[in-house]
Amino acid sequence: MNRPPSQTASSTPISGKKTVQAKTASSSTTAKSRARKKAMEQLNEEQVALHAYFIAERRRKLGTPGDQTSDWVQAERELLSEIKPKRRESNLSRRPNLQI
Repeated sequence: MNRPPSQTASSTPISGKKTVQAKTASSSTTAKSRARKKAMEQLNEEQVALHAYFIAERRRKLGTPGDQTSDWVQAERELLSEIKPKRRESNLSRRPNLQI
C-alpha cells in the first residue's frame, strides 16, 4: 500500500467538505427555524388556545369543515402574523429618517 504522494492525495475522497450551496441552504434554514422558535416563545400556549377556541366557534357557526389541529395551526399563524408587523414597525422607527 505504498503509493506515491500524488496518487494518495487524488484518490482519497474528502468527505468533510460541503459545497457552498449546501452551506448556504442549511444556514438559511437554521436562521428561519431560529426566528420561528423565537417568535413562538413570545406566544404562550394560553394565547394560542384562546385564539383557536374563537376560530373553532366561528368555524362551527359557519358550518365549515375542520378540526382542532387546523384551528390551532391557524391560530398560531394569525398570532405570528400580528407579531411580525409590530417588529417591523419598531425597527423602522429606530432607523433615522434620511431625506435628500
